[in-house]
Amino acid sequence: MTYTSDAQGLPEAGTCKACQGPVKKTQKGSMVCAVCGSWQDEKKTVSTGAEVRPAKPKAAQCPRCSQPLKEVFTKRQKWAYRCEPCKAWYDA
Repeated sequence: MTYTSDAQGLPEAGTCKACQGPVKKTQKGSMVCAVCGSWQDEKKTVSTGAEVRPAKPKAAQCPRCSQPLKEVFTKRQKWAYRCEPCKAWYDA
């Protein structure tokens, strides 16, 4: 995995909060550590001691089977839809 650096050799995207390794930007603009693989949270949030989640998405139906989709909060800290009959995942 490669990352870009400035003239002093420091990673342009910064350093990892967990391991202090270099961070690289993905094609979609997210940032991931080149050493440990942890995703860096770009959003500034106020810590209240409780987990901060984005708003739950609206109810939706599966485009394949028209069954209701289940809203699932993923490990990547975002919402996704899961269709149990089709075993398919969709972005929220």
